[in-house]
Amino acid sequence: MSNGESMAEAMAELAQSIRATPNNRRRLKSVTFWERLGCKRRTPERVQDVLGLLAHHSVSLELRHRGTMEPLQGVPFGSENRDDWIVLTSQASAPIQTATPAVTTQPTSGAAHLDLWFEKMAQLNLRSESDVVHKFISPMFEQLGYEEPDFAYEHPVLMRFGKEKFNKEADLVLFKRVDHVNDTHRPENALILAEAKKLGKIIDADVEGQARSYSMYLSPVYYVLSNGDDVNVYLYQIAMADDVPVMSCKRAELKQKWQELFNLICKQRVIEIKEKRRQIIAELQKL
Repeated sequence: MSNGESMAEAMAELAQSIRATPNNRRRLKSVTFWERLGCKRRTPERVQDVLGLLAHHSVSLELRHRGTMEPLQGVPFGSENRDDWIVLTSQASAPIQTATPAVTTQPTSGAAHLDLWFEKMAQLNLRSESDVVHKFISPMFEQLGYEEPDFAYEHPVLMRFGKEKFNKEADLVLFKRVDHVNDTHRPENALILAEAKKLGKIIDADVEGQARSYSMYLSPVYYVLSNGDDVNVYLYQIAMADDVPVMSCKRAELKQKWQELFNLICKQRVIEIKEKRRQIIAELQKL
């Protein structure tokens, strides 16, 4: 397969993932966007190819500043900073509609579309860790009710060990985020941390330890680990006790275990748990 065919295939998958979101919109860091398309160099010819593919799939784009989320003025597409945001919006109708049903109710709205989504997930060809994040984990959370403003890819984690500081990045953190302007990427708003490994990588104690160490600085309710085949969910215990593995399933089992997964980590439920934790901590601080 040529580079052009690979890029066209990656763009088709990206466009489909955009149409699968509730608001037909996705936001990616520039470095992530270009890596997904397999573009190591942003030559003028390659930029034009990408613009042509975006137009073919009826996807518009907007460049936004990495810190303020304000629109980038006077910056041509392809010249943005690697950490700036590319906001992609599909102008086509979405083939999959995602609803946020009650936590204790089996999701039924758009059941036929959900069945198609399960089938597509089971047939995914995941070639890299990035594929696991963007083709599997992200769409899964979208089906669980999370929306584009909630996603923070490659989220920075400043870790401290004594006087030393280390800058790390979590693959994906889901925040309770209201808008793009105000900075709500703070621990008090962190809902779920997700770490991905490439297909075939065993999720062992080292992988669990990495996610737990990030969680100590971000304080999510859960962290989710996946190698594209296994999906493991852990309840983060805020460093007060050992974290609890609450669910594990295979990608091929998603349809059978969807109700359990939905009740556990859908957006509505996790926000409720986060709020209860906040109230408990507030009460303890009064003692």
